[in-house]
Amino acid sequence: MDLKNYPKIILLLPIFILGLFSFVISVEGATGVPKILNYQGRLLNSDGDLLGGTGTDYCFKFSIYDDATVGAPDTKLWPTGSPSTMTSNVKNGVFNAGIGDTTAGGDTLDFNFQDNDTIYLNVETATMVGATCAAGDGAESFENLAPRRRIVSTGFAINASTLLGLTPYEYASSTQIPVLSNGNLNLGAASPQINATGTNTLTFQGNGGTGNIQFFSASNTLTSAGALTLAGGITSTGLTINTLNQGSLLFAGSGGALSQSSTVLYWDNVNGRLGIGNNAPSSTLHVSGGLSVTDPTINGVLYTNSSNLLTALASSTAGKVLTATGTAPYFSWETVSGTGITSLNGLTGVTQTFATSSETNVGIKIVSSGTTHTFTPIWIGTLGVDRGGTGT
Repeated sequence: MDLKNYPKIILLLPIFILGLFSFVISVEGATGVPKILNYQGRLLNSDGDLLGGTGTDYCFKFSIYDDATVGAPDTKLWPTGSPSTMTSNVKNGVFNAGIGDTTAGGDTLDFNFQDNDTIYLNVETATMVGATCAAGDGAESFENLAPRRRIVSTGFAINASTLLGLTPYEYASSTQIPVLSNGNLNLGAASPQINATGTNTLTFQGNGGTGNIQFFSASNTLTSAGALTLAGGITSTGLTINTLNQGSLLFAGSGGALSQSSTVLYWDNVNGRLGIGNNAPSSTLHVSGGLSVTDPTINGVLYTNSSNLLTALASSTAGKVLTATGTAPYFSWETVSGTGITSLNGLTGVTQTFATSSETNVGIKIVSSGTTHTFTPIWIGTLGVDRGGTGT
């Protein structure tokens, strides 16, 4: 039967399967939801008679375009290649086809309905000439039915597309539902948060998961054992470690672990005192136990330098005397020359005493030059004639 003598009449009936397909686009690949768009129509001749009788197979091709008018300019949106040929039985003018049903010879329905909702179904049909509608089996002459009908949805399908009023999106923000993008969960809000309500616990890697949780890169991880590894430093304006004792000073222990000791190192923050070897310092620096200075040499003398730093002056050889110099380094070891006083007026006792005379007019004049000290007796006042003077 030559379809060229018949008008191209196809009636599209709104069907619920279209709504199911809209849901498939939102959750692509969900198990149990077929990617098949059910299509039903009627085929009539130019006199309005229904074709197919009690049942006749016809050949159909289905595709999707961006406009209703058949003919250039045309933009085919699906499939990427030439549409496959399907066989559908027409009975009393009525036929049903599953667009996307590959088991019936159709093309895989991989069109993204999320990106374009203004689309039209293009239908081509032909009387079967050969035993099947397969290419090369017969010489079917396809006729393009016009105009194209827009693919529309139902109320339930619209609701399914938004998942109870909420729109799924790969970079979700506001009230959108986040969906995976290439296996990744992306949140599109400016400062997104993941919160557990009330006192509920937010768990990562639950149900026995042992993989590391990474932050920014593999250098920053939180392992299943609870160990936090950071490639950089930790900056905090209020870091609290609950296991620390008040006054304890922190240091790196075995293996670099953060450690404390409230008896060996203690800080009295109230009085500003540091205790080393005790936890009750009574002065600004309270050291209990020995204090060793290993620089510069053993048996040196400690003093404060011009920068108020405790400094050690190296020890010297025997016989030298520690002398204040008045200039940096302020102290030095000096040698005492000579044998000293060994005899005075014939007396060689270790202790010599100078006694004052009852004569108030007699004195001793001391003149020093270099290392020589000259003692000269002098008379103070008038020397009488009886003492060998002139009386003047």
